[in-house]
Amino acid sequence: ALFEGSMHLFVFVWTPTLQGKLSKGSKTDMGDAEPMPLGLVFACFMVAMMIGSRVLTMVLHDSGKGGKVADPAIRCRHVVTTAFTLGGVSLASVSSPMFGRTTKVLIFCMFELCVGLYYPSFGTLKAMQIPDDLRGAMSNLFRVPLNLLVVGTLVYAKDLPVKGILHFCAGCLLLAALLSQMSHALE
Repeated sequence: ALFEGSMHLFVFVWTPTLQGKLSKGSKTDMGDAEPMPLGLVFACFMVAMMIGSRVLTMVLHDSGKGGKVADPAIRCRHVVTTAFTLGGVSLASVSSPMFGRTTKVLIFCMFELCVGLYYPSFGTLKAMQIPDDLRGAMSNLFRVPLNLLVVGTLVYAKDLPVKGILHFCAGCLLLAALLSQMSHALE
C-alpha cells in the first residue's frame, strides 16, 4: 500500500513539480518560460516503466543456467526492496531547487523505472505466496489502506505544498524499504 499509494499520489504532483509549483500558492519557482511538453514527458515515463520490467526479466533469468529463473522469490524480494529505496530517494531529491526541469524529468523517470520493477516483482511474489482462490480477496483487502492513504492525502492536499506531498511519498517508500528489509531478516 505504501508503494502503490506513493505511485498514485505521484500522478497528482508530477506536473506541478515540472512546472515549478513546489510551494503553496506559487506561480512558478523556475525561470523557464517554455511550457513543458507533458505528453512527451509522460511517454518517457512509460518507456522508463517498460525498461524497469525488462530489467527485472534480466535479473530473474540467469544466462549461465540456460535462461532458467534463478530463485525468483529471493531475487524478487531484493528487487522490490531496491525499488522502494530508489523510488524513495528519487522522490525525496526531486524537489531540490538545484535541479532544473530536465534533471527532474530524469529523476521521475528513475521513479517510473522503479514502478516497472515493482509490479511484476510483487505480482510474482503474490503468485508464489497467496493461493489462487484467496488472491482476489487479499488484493481487495490491501486496497483499503492504499485508498485511505491516497484519499486522506488528497483531502488535505489543498493545505500541503507539492514538496510536502513528494516528501511524504518518499517517506512512505523508505518506510516500505525498511519494512521489506526487516521481513527478509525475519525469514
